[in-house]
Amino acid sequence: MTAYSKPSQARRPKWMAGFLLALLLLTPLASVAQVDTLFWFAQPDVWRRYTTLPVNYCVTTFDQAATVTIDMPADPSFAPITFSVPANSFHQHNVASLYSQMVTSTSNAARNRGLRIRATAPVSCYFEVTGDNSEIYTLKGRNGLGTDFLVPTQTIYPNHPTFSISSSIEIVATEDDTQVEITPRVALTGGVAAGSTTFFSLNRGQTYRVRSSSLSANGHLYNTLIHTTKPVAVNSTDDLVEPTANADLVGEQILPVSQIGRRYVALNSFYNISSPNQHLYSSNIFIFPTQDNTIVTVNGGPLSPIHRGSSLSFRLSDPATLIEANNPIVVFQTTTSGFEMGGTMLPHLECTGSHRVVHKVPTDIDQQPKLAIVVATENKAHFTLNGNPMPASWFQTVPGDPTLSYSLRSVAIPADSIISVENATSPTTPRPPTYTSSWTPSSVPTRQSSSPTTHPTSTT
Repeated sequence: MTAYSKPSQARRPKWMAGFLLALLLLTPLASVAQVDTLFWFAQPDVWRRYTTLPVNYCVTTFDQAATVTIDMPADPSFAPITFSVPANSFHQHNVASLYSQMVTSTSNAARNRGLRIRATAPVSCYFEVTGDNSEIYTLKGRNGLGTDFLVPTQTIYPNHPTFSISSSIEIVATEDDTQVEITPRVALTGGVAAGSTTFFSLNRGQTYRVRSSSLSANGHLYNTLIHTTKPVAVNSTDDLVEPTANADLVGEQILPVSQIGRRYVALNSFYNISSPNQHLYSSNIFIFPTQDNTIVTVNGGPLSPIHRGSSLSFRLSDPATLIEANNPIVVFQTTTSGFEMGGTMLPHLECTGSHRVVHKVPTDIDQQPKLAIVVATENKAHFTLNGNPMPASWFQTVPGDPTLSYSLRSVAIPADSIISVENATSPTTPRPPTYTSSWTPSSVPTRQSSSPTTHPTSTT
């Protein structure tokens, strides 16, 4: 097995983010499903061993059928993609044959590759990379548009050296004459120095990518600042991250600073997992403050103050962890399952959730999906899973806040089937399923302790 390959027995997707469904809530690894009729996306250029593997746009409808159109406003030569999805349905649209026409693959230059996804009725949508380097980018709709962004990534694992693919940021403009400023924490390819600000202009539908000049864990693009004069959408793409001898894609369409908050719940899908290689299963938290003198508390215990430009990381040890701060913070979570890894930017607890979230179980899975849900305690008795009631006994109280409850539970849903979680009373925060593996990989030494680690402001 080569250093960058994945186990052939079965894929272990890294969904750990959530779907909002009841009053307040949030997510762990596939990211919050946003319901909207308009989405913007700069499709990242990621490593794929087999170019014939599906690359999909996945759309879920609700009470109304929808006609969905994907076009490129800045490139009229691109033939729009149009498909119809019946009410209360899930559709997976494969765009592998158009991959080279749709990706933003050049750094430090404007490209006419911005994708606009429009629907005639409210839908949720995510971009899915399948195969060895699988990942899901949950599209945030209008909630993902903003003019100020603080970019999060994981901070402890390097990128695999075989292909020299470092972490990157993709930006898409939604209006003409959008002025953009990027200030990276580390040096970029093309000779851009750490801490220097790059200025450029984009028109509607144009994209721009920057990439770190380093493959090291410390060379990732976390704490990069982006300011624009008009709304844009932004991705954080961390390709071929190397948590073990293998490597994997961790990607996310991130939220603007206007959408972050002070209270979060993180769920640990691998709490109390039984495996001879338990060190290969972990959930890690990365916190990025927006202001100086930010004090973070974890399950009620305060940590040392951290400052703008620094970061804090720790491994989850409890099934549910309440994270609070005196100032707004960005919270990013990763989950490693065997040789698979994924990540998401957690939504804060004041975020309104979704009433229904739908995902499709991949075809090459040999384990049961595990649901991860956060919900207002008063609404825990109103869930259904694929139309069947979910017992309130599946939920536990979040430590430190009895008004919130969570559920971490494996469910018997076969591969290539739909998982639909719904709460009829109010929005909630389920997260896409995670998967625990029955396959036993060879022993790999652990790299991370459970104690919090603070990363200083100045890094090169």
